[in-house]
Amino acid sequence: FSQLLQQALQPNQPGVVYVIYPETPDAVVIGIHRPHLLTPALHNIYEDAEMIRIAFFCTPAVECRETPSGISTQWTREFSADPYAYEDVIVFTADEAGNVNLLETLPNADDYDPRAIIDANAPIPDRMNTLFR
Repeated sequence: FSQLLQQALQPNQPGVVYVIYPETPDAVVIGIHRPHLLTPALHNIYEDAEMIRIAFFCTPAVECRETPSGISTQWTREFSADPYAYEDVIVFTADEAGNVNLLETLPNADDYDPRAIIDANAPIPDRMNTLFR
């Protein structure tokens, strides 16, 4: 979890969507793979509920599909009508060891540029230091 924050320290716009693709089923961190837990944790760390719109793992329970206009999710029986636009999305992979890596590109997603919405010069959020000591 702290690796995710270290790679995308501070979005430079509100409404960012964090998407995490586990490399294997065992790569999903138990307890934070659900958006109702992961998203508030990020709101708390950034001290800003507007900064992160939602954060989630793509799993069999939350299926993700890359479309021409963004990433669509299936939370229930149908995929969301409005996908999360690539210009608002930061995508990571996660492995079984807990390593989280930023995906710099996505196949067939020319509008995906995570570095454009990451403030590389922002300091590490104060709460990250206190929560992960």
